[in-house]
Amino acid sequence: MAAKNQRNMIGAGSYRLRNDGRWQGRITIDGHEKNVYGKNEAEVKKKIREWTIHYYRGEIVPKNWTVEDYVEQYLKNHKLGYVKQSTYDRYESTYIHHIRDTVLGRKKMAKVKNGDIQQFLKLKANPSNVDEKPLSQSSVKKILELLRMTFKFAENNGDIPKNPMFEIRLPREENFLVKTKKNRTLTEEEIRRIKEIADTKTEENELKWRYGAVAMVLLNTGLRCGEFLALEWSDVNFEKRTISITKNVESSVKKRDESGKVIKRENIVTTPKTSNGRRVLPMNNSSEHYLRELKEYAERNKIETKYVAYTRIGTRTNARNLQRDFSKILKRAGVENCNLHTLRHTFGSMLVRKGVQLVVVSRMMGHSNIQITINRYIHILQEQQAEGIELLDVG
Repeated sequence: MAAKNQRNMIGAGSYRLRNDGRWQGRITIDGHEKNVYGKNEAEVKKKIREWTIHYYRGEIVPKNWTVEDYVEQYLKNHKLGYVKQSTYDRYESTYIHHIRDTVLGRKKMAKVKNGDIQQFLKLKANPSNVDEKPLSQSSVKKILELLRMTFKFAENNGDIPKNPMFEIRLPREENFLVKTKKNRTLTEEEIRRIKEIADTKTEENELKWRYGAVAMVLLNTGLRCGEFLALEWSDVNFEKRTISITKNVESSVKKRDESGKVIKRENIVTTPKTSNGRRVLPMNNSSEHYLRELKEYAERNKIETKYVAYTRIGTRTNARNLQRDFSKILKRAGVENCNLHTLRHTFGSMLVRKGVQLVVVSRMMGHSNIQITINRYIHILQEQQAEGIELLDVG
């Protein structure tokens, strides 16, 4: 029997017998590491040889490969460089944490059945193993999305005889052990207390909480945090009272070299994900007031900056700084269970409650389609329907 741990010549990979009885092979090419698993050393070595050949050819893996191997190569060859960096990071994270080295991941692509996938998703929502962490509905949706893309590609590429994703459904919400967190809306009293902190001045009549003004802008525009971070003063037109949304800051995106190896994480400025994300918002009196406060603060304190969300030295601030200072404001205001996204959801909810047409709300929020708007605020629409029925009670 071969030694438990064995390293071959450079480029040939290394092999070891795991505690669970399976063999593991590992090889690194151009900074890209690949792990394979098998019943014995010979099987693992064969997989390493096949993977190496297909890696250098830039091809997708052959049809007799496992799901985890196929997903990895599909992402590397057909998604890396073709989708937004943050989108690729999300796909890769879903693969690494929820597909690789799982029962489904180790199955051969051509042998996966509809029932295998449905059972896999069901156990992700409600595991039979007490040691396995249950996933939220949003996490299982990401797994489903990645599997659908992969198997559709495999079918179109002729690598599987039939796509097993037919009629695969997400488990019902009540079957998830981890319940979906509901977006909450700030009350009028909570808004009043946050505004009170935001308006607090020092003895020198200077803003005590500069990021309090940021919070009030978000509350009065419904901007995503990344959209606000990307704003430059050239995007703000005080004469026309408009704000142009043309960019977005994506936080902690993986920066990769040519081989796909992660070098570091960074914040990057990108275009909006969809065309509807690019929009021009009108200012109300409050958003104009707090934007002017931010601009005048920079001028008074001789901070030279082109950014609306700036640091004390004029550079663009980041989401972590915004949330950290906002948390301090919330603590002083006595508001709990709130984050920056709560401000956006509150803005959208107020629009719907005040009777603004959904198509207008959708456009102002930058949703890619009106169905997203309906799904976000369905609870308010249901409340309004109930109120309407009461009004029409003529019995």
